[in-house]
Amino acid sequence: MLRDLQWKLQEAKGFQKPKILLEQYNTSAELASNMMFLIDNEYNEIEDMSVADFGCGTGILAIAADLLGAGWDWMI
Repeated sequence: MLRDLQWKLQEAKGFQKPKILLEQYNTSAELASNMMFLIDNEYNEIEDMSVADFGCGTGILAIAADLLGAGWDWMI
């Protein structure tokens, strides 16, 4: 399941030209999938839960939450 999640997240587009002054950094599919998979499997905190991605990035964590079965997810 972790491998499937990482594979799906690799299709998400990152910043084409990140602006360092705005601290725009791409979160890798590997990091996002490992982090979200751990949160879901160790702490049971994703599936059927409301999840918010409070960042100014690409929304990859919200995408991962959705793929892991979050009941409702926001990207703010």
